[in-house]
Amino acid sequence: MEKRRGRVTFHKAGSGRGTKITLPMPWLRKMDISEKEREIMFTFDENEQKIIVRKK
Repeated sequence: MEKRRGRVTFHKAGSGRGTKITLPMPWLRKMDISEKEREIMFTFDENEQKIIVRKK
């Protein structure tokens, strides 16, 4: 398993605030995620405090 450090970017979104997380391109390529095939599913495991990203 490969690990990398990252940061969450906070920005204004309409009348509230939004966030963005950047994922490394090599990881996205390995998952076959591209500009044409870019739908993903996020899962939040509250007990383990993990965010899981999967291709939809």
